[in-house]
Amino acid sequence: MRIVIAIAALLSAVFMAVTWYQPVCEGGRVVASEGECRAVPIFDAAFCRKAWALTDGIARRSGMSYPTRTECDDSWPVCIEHEPGGYGPKPAGWCLVRGPNGEAARIDPQYERKRG
Repeated sequence: MRIVIAIAALLSAVFMAVTWYQPVCEGGRVVASEGECRAVPIFDAAFCRKAWALTDGIARRSGMSYPTRTECDDSWPVCIEHEPGGYGPKPAGWCLVRGPNGEAARIDPQYERKRG
């Protein structure tokens, strides 16, 4: 019985370690601003300008949606108007992945919950 428990604990630890160390933004970088994007060697100013122009619209359609600003503010540091209605969290950063054609292959919002 102890062997079964030890094996289960070991498998759980391995699973948690693998999950914890998965890259957040495989193939790209997480950036918080267009200026930070331009500082990444694999990106250039034109790529960052085009990708950043899309982030506002993506932010307004992605993530959790709350009917009131107060409900959103209870869980998130910054809230913005959400489409089609309500409020949602403003991303703390963006996972930007450049495709083989030089355009943005992926633009994923990265959220950070309110602490404390």
